[in-house]
Amino acid sequence: MKSVEVRGAPALYFDAGQGAKDGQPNIIFIHGSGCDHSVWGYQSRYFAFHGWNLYAVDLPAHGVGARISGGEPLTSIEAMAEWLVDFMDAAGIPRATLVGHSMGSLIAIELASRHGERVDQLVLTGSTAAMPVHPELLRAAADREEKAVDLMMDWGHGPAGHTGGNIAAGTWAKGTAKRMVMPRVADGTLGIDLAASNAYDRGADALKQISAKTTVVVSQLDRMTAPKNGLAVAEGIAGARVITLKDIGHFAHGEAPNDSLEAIKAAVR
Repeated sequence: MKSVEVRGAPALYFDAGQGAKDGQPNIIFIHGSGCDHSVWGYQSRYFAFHGWNLYAVDLPAHGVGARISGGEPLTSIEAMAEWLVDFMDAAGIPRATLVGHSMGSLIAIELASRHGERVDQLVLTGSTAAMPVHPELLRAAADREEKAVDLMMDWGHGPAGHTGGNIAAGTWAKGTAKRMVMPRVADGTLGIDLAASNAYDRGADALKQISAKTTVVVSQLDRMTAPKNGLAVAEGIAGARVITLKDIGHFAHGEAPNDSLEAIKAAVR
């Protein structure tokens, strides 16, 4: 892990130990609610070893184990987008391709609408212009109950994620994702993230302001951000295209890592 100082606190990011190289394009992976950079472990490493400067960020108060980005969790999507611009400034990133999942896609949308000059391309997965969260999930997360992450994992995975058979032998997509999110339930960060996503109401207007080349990756069995909403995001951004992943749920990067990677690679060609 590497870090830069953002607003007086260490901001952690994963670069697969490669470091930034002059002349290479930059790519920033943005995680969703209660998650961290490790949700992109398989996909992000590919880019680090194939000609890109990788920055898989941990938003403030997010991270793995004792390695957590400094600062308090941010309470709005707009604040997260501005924090990410400050991260880019601190890391010396003039422009980048943004890859965002779920809440991370909202952050990418907001940043691209406000600071289009900083964005080369957008890849939006598990995306929607508005992200209303089920009231029971909001309540359970606010009360720091394990039920919150169980609901996320149940709704967020398709059949393959529920039954096992992951491409990585000996692993289970749903269980792995739960272990990642549980600490952010316990410290209240998941509840703050979900509330921020639920409250975001600029999406429809923000889409109209985006000029970057955009690809929306839609998971056919997504029960958290319905496929029709992903298609609507693509329709709202001039020139956007859609890649559909069949038989996969919301957490596509863990449930079907190869399919997710191939979609991102196709998007940024």
